[in-house]
Amino acid sequence: MGPPLNARREITLAIALPLAAVALTAIVLSLHLFVSEPIPGWGKALGFAAIAAPVVAATVLCFRGRARRNWKATLVFPLLIAAGSGALVPAFNQFALAHHGIDVECAVSYRNDYIAHMEDGDEPKSEHEFRCVGWDPPTLTTGRDEALERGDHLIIVFDPLGRVDPSFGDPSLAGGLMFTPLTLLFIAAATAIRLYLIDDGTIKTALTTRRR
Repeated sequence: MGPPLNARREITLAIALPLAAVALTAIVLSLHLFVSEPIPGWGKALGFAAIAAPVVAATVLCFRGRARRNWKATLVFPLLIAAGSGALVPAFNQFALAHHGIDVECAVSYRNDYIAHMEDGDEPKSEHEFRCVGWDPPTLTTGRDEALERGDHLIIVFDPLGRVDPSFGDPSLAGGLMFTPLTLLFIAAATAIRLYLIDDGTIKTALTTRRR
C-alpha cells in the first residue's frame, strides 16, 4: 500500500498549480496586449515558458506517487489547468479591444452564399468580406437570414498592433468578465478531480477534521 499521503502537500499542490497557471497567464496576456510596442521573440518565448511551467509540473505529478497507478485518469488535472488558462484568452482580447481598440467603418465588398452541411441538416450561410481602408480585410460568416448586402457598412473594432482579431461586436470589460467563471470552473474541477483520484482516505479525513 505504501505510506499514507501527505495531505497538506497534496492539497497545496492541487490548489497552487491551477492558481499559478491562471495568474501567470493573466500576467503574460496583460503584458502582450497592453504594451505600446510588439514584444520581441525572446519575450514571447519567455512568456510561453511561464504559462507552460505549471501545466508541465501538473503533468509530471501524474506519474509520481499514488497518481502513477491511475495516470491516465489523473492527466485530466493538467488538461483542465490548460483549459482554465486558455479561457482567459478571449477575456483579455475583449479587455484589450475595449481599452485601445479603434472603430473602423467598413463596407461589404464581397458576399458568398452557400449551403453548410451540418450533422442535423443543411443550413444556408453567407460569407462576407469587408473593405476597411488602411486595414486587412476581415471576413464574417452569418446565417442567411442575418446576411448583409454588398455595400452595407458596419463598424469593426481593430487592435492597432494586430495582436487581437477584429471584433464585429461591441467589446467591453463586462464582456471579458463573462469568461472568468469558466476559468474558475476549470481550476476548481482540476483541484477536486486530482484530490479525488489520489486520495486513500487521508485527504478526506484531513478535510473533515478541519471543518470541525
